[in-house]
Amino acid sequence: YLPIGFVYPATVAQTVYLQSEIEKGFCSINRIAWPYNFNTGISDVAVKVYMANTDASDLNNSFIDPQAMTLVYDGTVTMTGDNALHYLELPLSAPFFYTGGNLAVMTEKRDSKTMTRYGGGYVTNDKANPNRTRSWDGQSVDAEFTPSGAGALTTNAVPDLRLYAITEGASLAGTVTDNEQPLEGASVLVKELNATVTTDAQGKYAFSYLPAGTYTVLFTHPTSAELVHSQSVTIAEGEALTVDYNFGTSGVDALGGNVKQALSVTYTDLSGRRVSQPTTGFYVKTVKYSDGTTTSTKEVK
Repeated sequence: YLPIGFVYPATVAQTVYLQSEIEKGFCSINRIAWPYNFNTGISDVAVKVYMANTDASDLNNSFIDPQAMTLVYDGTVTMTGDNALHYLELPLSAPFFYTGGNLAVMTEKRDSKTMTRYGGGYVTNDKANPNRTRSWDGQSVDAEFTPSGAGALTTNAVPDLRLYAITEGASLAGTVTDNEQPLEGASVLVKELNATVTTDAQGKYAFSYLPAGTYTVLFTHPTSAELVHSQSVTIAEGEALTVDYNFGTSGVDALGGNVKQALSVTYTDLSGRRVSQPTTGFYVKTVKYSDGTTTSTKEVK
């Protein structure tokens, strides 16, 4: 089994890899590779690969919606057919920031080139954590794929996958306080990377292996999701940047201004339809703040 099917013109496959298998914290993934052993080759097949940090530990009910994932590869693949071990190694179009939890990987093939009886890939059988791989086949290149309830589960098989990570980079760390006292449980979000950490008992937080760039950092008070401070930071390559923040008292921040408050929170499904209170599935959460800014984040319930 390889999570790119070649029997049909259209195929989708998705696997959830657990944090205990990856054994990494924050890092930027820049290449991936699947081992395979084919007896027949095929060349220049159009393939897309998506990735997502996820809280899901299985795919029991459906695929994770591709709209909630990041496209990391859009190109072609060539498979060698000589009955020997090879690795399908793909460089990502841009580093994917892994946040230290479970990781979903999805492939999508839409190409009229097909073949049968070609061999397969390598898997690990995990009976303790089943139903982590789901696949779907389409009879035509433009066959419609619907994530909800589609495809078939592969009970115990988890395709072997190599992740190549950048273990050097910038870091962002600091201390969050309230009236100059360490604040435990505050949420610190790097918006562009969708990476969140929580401050410890000393009020400290840290992100490592960050790509250089300009980011929006959101500090949220643990007692109220409406107490949020937004700050733009620019991190140079390899820089160790320290950003501290003090909520102060009565909602006044350390810079002398009022902490912006959330005026409204709305939810829409991925088709743009507004919903009152999300229960299951993927949603877009839109928050309007007192300073006139708006944030939209994709969430899964």
